[in-house]
Amino acid sequence: MVKSLAARTREKDKNDLHLLLAAAEATGIVLPAPPYTNKDLERAAKYLHGPFLNGAAQQTRALVDKTVPRPPERPSFTDL
Repeated sequence: MVKSLAARTREKDKNDLHLLLAAAEATGIVLPAPPYTNKDLERAAKYLHGPFLNGAAQQTRALVDKTVPRPPERPSFTDL
């Protein structure tokens, strides 16, 4: 998941991350489900399900959905 944090700024890291997600999917590796006790893991999952997918190929979107459980939405004050 460290690579996902690096992918925020470098295009090469985004390509590497796609390959890592494909390898994880091929071997059956899935991140643990939330709630996350590791804040870096939580930030990585939020990035992968958020900004990383902007403009990502459909195959990449599918890999993220298969290998990274979606982090819970934060409640907003309008929901109360």
